[in-house]
Amino acid sequence: MATQTGTWTLREVRNERLRIRHWRRAQFYRLGFTSSDARTLAKSDADVGEARKLVMAGCPTATAFRIVR
Repeated sequence: MATQTGTWTLREVRNERLRIRHWRRAQFYRLGFTSSDARTLAKSDADVGEARKLVMAGCPTATAFRIVR
């Protein structure tokens, strides 16, 4: 969220990063990853779209975890 001056405060940046991480964790969890794996993937540079493609193609989540991590 931008302030009146058009810059982000440190708190706003932290909140946005946290919202993104929570969204990513939820996406990985919905794909069938364990809560722990979803949390790990959300904190990493793992590509949600790539994980989705793998899982939808029938790749076991444990294998998909190793590939996208």
